[in-house]
Amino acid sequence: MTTTNLKRWGIPAAAALIAAAISLYYYAELPEMMAVHFGPSDEPDRYMNKAFGAFLMPVIMLFVTAVTNASAKLERDESKRRRFEGVNDTVNVVVVVLLLAVHLLTVGFNLGYAIRISLFVPLAVGLVFIAVGNVLPRAPQGTLRAFRMKEEYYAKYVRIQGRFMVVAGFLMVLSTLLPGEAGMYFMFFVIAALLISVIGGASYFAKR
Repeated sequence: MTTTNLKRWGIPAAAALIAAAISLYYYAELPEMMAVHFGPSDEPDRYMNKAFGAFLMPVIMLFVTAVTNASAKLERDESKRRRFEGVNDTVNVVVVVLLLAVHLLTVGFNLGYAIRISLFVPLAVGLVFIAVGNVLPRAPQGTLRAFRMKEEYYAKYVRIQGRFMVVAGFLMVLSTLLPGEAGMYFMFFVIAALLISVIGGASYFAKR
């Protein structure tokens, strides 16, 4: 298997298989109604029958991988499509590893282990932002992009947004040092600020 195929399907498939195997191994010990979603205070606020909750995440892993891989096929320009696929391959690996970690924590919580979800979420999302921010400048301007820019402005825009994402990721990681639920709320604030910069920056460079 080539490195490309390993990133594109090998690692996601392996992660989904590991998640499913863990659920099968502990299936008898899991509660009939599994906690699958948590509020900022670490209290579960959504439950699901374990027949679905134990195996939902492996399905999501494969679905996200399929959608990510298919999205690059929509690009009509061959050279841009290859660049998109390279970026998507890295994003695939980062996302499925994150989803595997979420699955492990969810199973652990439902088995009775004391797990602080509010500590994990900002840390995990921050690491994803750092990883994606580093590869974002390699992504070409897609044919279907909503905000069209001149190529030199697009290159500047993705460099800036990539740096913003990395900084936002580090801030989220550091937010785990905040007490109580503060880290989760700070993460939401950072994401909101980043979304404003993404939309505002795209609008600004598209008009130049």
